Amino acid sequence: MPSLPLISKGIPFRGHISLRWLLLAPVLLALIGCGSDPASQSPTTSTLDRIVLGAAADAEQAGDYAAATRHYATLYQDNRGSPVLVEGLARNLRKSGDLENSYALLREALPTLQPPASLLVEKGKVEIGLGRADLAVVTLQAAVAAAPLEWEPAAILAIALDRLSRFDEAANQYRAALALNETDNADIYNNYALSRALAGRIEEAKALLRKAVALPNASARVQQNLVFLEGFQQGKPTGLAQLRGPVRLPARRMAPAQPASPLLAIPPSAIPAPVIR
Repeated sequence: MPSLPLISKGIPFRGHISLRWLLLAPVLLALIGCGSDPASQSPTTSTLDRIVLGAAADAEQAGDYAAATRHYATLYQDNRGSPVLVEGLARNLRKSGDLENSYALLREALPTLQPPASLLVEKGKVEIGLGRADLAVVTLQAAVAAAPLEWEPAAILAIALDRLSRFDEAANQYRAALALNETDNADIYNNYALSRALAGRIEEAKALLRKAVALPNASARVQQNLVFLEGFQQGKPTGLAQLRGPVRLPARRMAPAQPASPLLAIPPSAIPAPVIR
């Protein structure tokens, strides 16, 4: 397995530290040990560790995933038995675009842990990003079984099923996720809509996106997707969709092509990618 170059002692500590982290850090550090073997935890927690954990949270919230990765790597070096640190480091490696190292970390760490569902979900997200939706489905099915009352395992499993063109199964998972998340679900509606568009159900997709944009947490991206789909009428681009011309998206590794649906009004390659946080 390739080594993780970011995970080493002596990583320089950088980043603005706010006073609030000195006050909140004892609570956050207590969370590090949740769900893991107490014997694997460091017997003492230094003030510096508390500061680094706060810096990691601040950097990730600000979108500085490279800095968050450095901070999590510093903590992980001496707390390898912490699922929270494994997840935080893997997540920020993924958000930094380093899918290979994120996956190497997860494959190394998971056999030694009793991973919570959230850590399995993170592994599934990385597998989707690597184009291994087949592996992601297995991982995420385990996450759903481990946490049947949490919405995110079902929502991410649905995306993996979409990658395999298993759209009806994906729809079931999207509906399950929506039933479990009644407030913060604009992204779920958005991804469900894109799934229906991939299945050729353009009018269903538009209806779902209209629900999404009506929610208070709808992002500009969700609104743009509705405008994009509204630009298609009976299979022909009109308005903004016509002006945009071909939509260029990063290449995605998909399942072997399926026979074209007679309902499909938009080329699958033109449909935006789903939101994965």
